[in-house]
Amino acid sequence: MFDAASLDNHDYLVDHETLVVAGNQVPLTAKTRGWIRRLAPPWWRASVTAGTRDAAIRSAHVALLFGLAADASAPQWLTALDRLLWADNKLFQMRIATRIGIPTPATAVASRPVDVPRRLGDRLVLKPLGAAHFSDGDDARVVYTQAVGRSDLGDLPLAGAPFLVQSFVPVRRHLRVVTVKDHCWVAGLDAGKLPVDWRADESAHHAFLPVDQPTVASAAVRLASQMELGYSSQDWIDAGDENYLIDVNPGGQWLFLPEQVSREVTDALAHWLAGTPPQ
Repeated sequence: MFDAASLDNHDYLVDHETLVVAGNQVPLTAKTRGWIRRLAPPWWRASVTAGTRDAAIRSAHVALLFGLAADASAPQWLTALDRLLWADNKLFQMRIATRIGIPTPATAVASRPVDVPRRLGDRLVLKPLGAAHFSDGDDARVVYTQAVGRSDLGDLPLAGAPFLVQSFVPVRRHLRVVTVKDHCWVAGLDAGKLPVDWRADESAHHAFLPVDQPTVASAAVRLASQMELGYSSQDWIDAGDENYLIDVNPGGQWLFLPEQVSREVTDALAHWLAGTPPQ
């Protein structure tokens, strides 16, 4: 399991048949299994300016990763690189979910607030279509998902960038759904007085509990299979009368979930990488 940042921080050697990283030899054959969880973490070489020497170095590391991962069968990747890149796009996620009958909030992307379809209602949810992290001078900022009125659409931290606009759906419980192949785990978080994006509340990360949601679990596995994701971390909301898919992260976090869930997910990943059946 590695990404561009891990290659950047270790000695490595690559030839046609072998990858050696930090003294560990990995044969690049079809029998080898691996997981590219992401190309790189958000903070990796974040201060690089386009067109500089550092930018060229960053690009070379990414090119190395692409060269290792371009062949989906040698090694056998938990999620192939092209699927990893496609699956991270929210518009693509919504289209696939709708195609296979999974409920999602009504969604649009518009260049002007006035063009946002009226069918989405007057209370809306906005989320970045691209990166949610950016630097504002010396400060790093995160653009969280937020609920706004239609009249507030122009007052955004990334005004001018494409935003995903969705109908506001009242949330009874947030669901974090993790899949590894055909296995699935669901954890719930009571919405209570939490913000629309629960990640903005640090305490929420430690308040999830395992929940029994067989319908959501079945749909999540079906969606991951349709998107060809060996691993996925999905966000759903329980609105009481319906469950809605909100987001799919092909390399999202799971270790903050309850110990029972995080341990079983980790074990499932380890068994797949080792080519052994889960216990």
